[in-house]
Amino acid sequence: MDLDDAMSRPPFFLVIGACLVGLASCGAPGTGSSSGDLQVDLSEALAPFQVLNLTTGAMTGRLQISDLQTNDDYRANLMVFRLVPGGTAITGTAAGQFGELVDPNRSQNPSQPFYCGVFEVTQGQWQLLAASGTPWTSVVSVPAGEFGSTTTSAKYPAFGLSKDLLATTLASYNSGKAHTVAMPTKAQWEHACRAGTTTPFSWGSDPDSRTDASPFAVVRETAAGQKGPRQVGERLPNAFGLYDMHGNVWELVHEGLETTIRGGSWRDPLSLCRSAYGVTVDRATPHGLVGVRLVLIP
Repeated sequence: MDLDDAMSRPPFFLVIGACLVGLASCGAPGTGSSSGDLQVDLSEALAPFQVLNLTTGAMTGRLQISDLQTNDDYRANLMVFRLVPGGTAITGTAAGQFGELVDPNRSQNPSQPFYCGVFEVTQGQWQLLAASGTPWTSVVSVPAGEFGSTTTSAKYPAFGLSKDLLATTLASYNSGKAHTVAMPTKAQWEHACRAGTTTPFSWGSDPDSRTDASPFAVVRETAAGQKGPRQVGERLPNAFGLYDMHGNVWELVHEGLETTIRGGSWRDPLSLCRSAYGVTVDRATPHGLVGVRLVLIP
């Protein structure tokens, strides 16, 4: 499935609404529901969490995940997506706020709910998505030590990515599957990152406040001189339960023909990691600071 086609499909929640109108044709007992119980099916479909098994392609709805921090499977063969609520999505920077001269102007737009990856895609997950290839290994070796040799581990974020590489990888992985994964749009990413805030960062602090940023973000000011990203999910999540939205690695986002990276990295100053800031990059060129977080399209 083409990425643009996937992103243009009707929101999952509109499909569910249509199902509720026509029970007989949308999973009532004996008419094609996976469980034969419409209430159970809808409960799983609208659950706060969706867990995708990258090996089998099976997806399971969960009301809660109590072992998210301790179960390494969620950073390896399983990928956890969390429901980001809809409503009014705030993007851009307001007049008089730090970054107003370079960020898009503040705007508010309606947003449909969607499922966003709790973690950045890890190296272990990438190897299941791509079936082969470890782009971060060549980045780490040139020049030697530049990106931290200890960061080539399954639970660390995949990096050294480009949009072309990612698009090819996702097209191959999604082929023939009932559920697809994709890059978020710019609006989806910022809505997920802000988690309802209007301040430069999701924790609401001044751009130069290292103390406020340290619990949430791995950036130049909080990295303590250590090169390379950290294991995903080491810091605190934002109010939507999403980890490393600021710092660690830049995250690729999708918007038509434009390729943008958002969120900053371990090597960047905190001021570049704010919610509204993005950098347009060449789609074919991999970079050692760039990874990705995926969204789920049921």
